[in-house]
Amino acid sequence: MNRAKMFIDDLAGRLANRVQLTTDGLRVYLEAVEGAFGCEIDYAMLIKVYSASQDEVRYSPAECAGQLRK
Repeated sequence: MNRAKMFIDDLAGRLANRVQLTTDGLRVYLEAVEGAFGCEIDYAMLIKVYSASQDEVRYSPAECAGQLRK
């Protein structure tokens, strides 16, 4: 069993009501969420798009240029 499935199964066991859940773009969450909640959840993935800075400094945070929702 992968860690994402273990995490989502544990989360589902702690919740009594329908919830909204947003994860990052890691694809293993798709199957894990569907397996744990079925259609009893409002689920979305939020993927952040980062831009490369012209004057990048090592270890400096990247600037978020946008978001994709799936």
